[in-house]
Amino acid sequence: MKMNRSSWLLGLLAMLIGFLAPALATADTASVAIEAPAITKLGEEVIIKVKVTHCCNSAVHYVNWVDLQANGKEVKKWKYSSRRRPPSADFEVSYKYKVEGDTALKAEANCIIHGSAGPGTAAIKLAEEPVPQKPSGPAKPMAPQKPKSAPKSNYPY
Repeated sequence: MKMNRSSWLLGLLAMLIGFLAPALATADTASVAIEAPAITKLGEEVIIKVKVTHCCNSAVHYVNWVDLQANGKEVKKWKYSSRRRPPSADFEVSYKYKVEGDTALKAEANCIIHGSAGPGTAAIKLAEEPVPQKPSGPAKPMAPQKPKSAPKSNYPY
């Protein structure tokens, strides 16, 4: 049986797809974990850390962005390129955030080849403040009292 050139190329392509498909299906996507205080006070500034985990960090395979959202709004986005890559495959970025109420955090990272493993989430709740007691009113001045005299003694001196 004689194989023509197009059949040979088609066979080679089928073999490559057969070998690469399982590798692509189990590829390493970029994943994140968020570290933030669970409880804080209103108006306090907290440090939110986003830990990114990825398989490699080369000029052709790296994390190209990390996104941080608070209550559905983007508060910070770190962008990377082949010339300005993350410091390593696994790295951490931090952001100072002023808490203005209960906060739902969401972060996500993206690999230029395999995409994202999905967002990581965390929540910051406001600490319950003790209810201040109402003062009972201004303090009333005490009426002056007469000094008590010393008890009388039965001794003649």
